[in-house]
Amino acid sequence: MAGLDRPTIGSIELDGTDITTLSEVEMARFRREKIGYIFQSFHLIPTLTAIENVMVPLELSGARDTDRRAADLLTAVGLSDRMGHYPVQLSGGEQQRVAVARAFACRPPILLADEPTGNLDSATGSQIIDLLLSLHRDHGTTLVLVTHDHALAASMQRVVALRDGRVESDSLFASALPSDLLVSQGNAE
Repeated sequence: MAGLDRPTIGSIELDGTDITTLSEVEMARFRREKIGYIFQSFHLIPTLTAIENVMVPLELSGARDTDRRAADLLTAVGLSDRMGHYPVQLSGGEQQRVAVARAFACRPPILLADEPTGNLDSATGSQIIDLLLSLHRDHGTTLVLVTHDHALAASMQRVVALRDGRVESDSLFASALPSDLLVSQGNAE
């Protein structure tokens, strides 16, 4: 779905676009405009402060007033007092909130979150999920969440369970799930 790898067979359609037919340049533009990424291990740029990390996608998209917009996003995720800190100076939960702000900076219609709570304690993980669900709800963003957490999966609107790379089930408001999960919240198919 992220378009980082090409499928060996078939096609992938996101937001009405068959991404498997896009050139590398077109795919990069599509990602920049349509997809926000939240990784398990944050992937913040270590030599940039929190605000600079959030400014990167804004600057790449040609946005204006990037410092104010980045500051507004960091304030929205509760980091108004940590904007000038480098990733090494932030806790895991703070780093993940910077990653969420960065992923949402350009207001993509699709947010992909790969085990966004995997490196966090349960209380901090719960705060991150609440933040992601708030973005989904308040901005109509489709959230595709990958998790092995059965309780988290059970709280989603739609659950697609995978086992050994194949779809095992696809259900709404599922509760009992196998160990390999793809959890989708939102509008995309």
